[in-house]
Amino acid sequence: TDDLVDEFYLERALIAAQPVCRISIRSASGHERGCATGFMISPRLLLTNEHVFGSADEAEPSIAEFNYRLDIAGRPEPSYQFRLRPDLFFFNNELLDFALVAVEGSSVDQGVPLRRFGYHRLIAESGKGLIKEWMTIIQHPAGARRQFAIRENQCVEDRDPDVIWYMSDTAQGSSGAPVLNDSFQVVALHHSGVARQDDQNNYILKDGRKVTSLTDVDDADVDWIANAGIRVSRICA
Repeated sequence: TDDLVDEFYLERALIAAQPVCRISIRSASGHERGCATGFMISPRLLLTNEHVFGSADEAEPSIAEFNYRLDIAGRPEPSYQFRLRPDLFFFNNELLDFALVAVEGSSVDQGVPLRRFGYHRLIAESGKGLIKEWMTIIQHPAGARRQFAIRENQCVEDRDPDVIWYMSDTAQGSSGAPVLNDSFQVVALHHSGVARQDDQNNYILKDGRKVTSLTDVDDADVDWIANAGIRVSRICA
C-alpha cells in the first residue's frame, strides 16, 4: 500500500498530542499506585477509562501531568502537574469503560494555565474509523514519557457497535489514550488488549496452554491479537 503522508501530518500529530497527559493514579497518602493516559475533551474535562477511575474518591488524589515528553535531543522536557477536581465534575460508565473528571485550571507548580494544552473536540457522528484505515495512538505506555503508535496500527474489526479493534503497540499505562484517524479526529478511547481465545472462551497462551482467566498471567505470555477501543460516537451518545 501507499503509506506516504504529507509533512503536515507530523505537525498535526504534535498538536494533537498536547491535550494528552500522563495520569498518576495516587492513594489518599499521595503514593503512586499506578499510571494511565487521558486527554482533554473540553477546556476543563479530562477523558480516561472507568477502570482507571472507578469513583470520584479514586480520582481526587490523582494528578494529570501534561508535556511529559522528551525534547528533540532525547532529554526530559519540563512537565506540568494539575490536580483533578471530581468535586466540580465526575461521571463514569462501567459498560463503556469511560470516566470524565474536571481538572484544575492552573498547574500545581508554576501556575501554568490548563488552556495552554488545548483539547480534542469529540465528534458524535459515526464513520470516523473504517476497516483497514490507519489509527494513531498517543499514549504514555507503562507511565513512560509520551509516545506515538504510528506503524502497523490498522483498524481490523468494526462490527461491534461499541468497540473497534486495531493492531497497535500499547502497554499497561496506555489505558485512556486517544485513538485517532489520519485527520486526527478521535475515533475511540483505548480500552484494552484483545487476547486469543478458543470457542469455549479459554485464553490460548503463546506456549499453547489454555487458561480460563488472565489474572496472574504475565503479559509477555499472552497471545495478544489486537487492541480494543470504545467508539467515541457511543460515548457521546
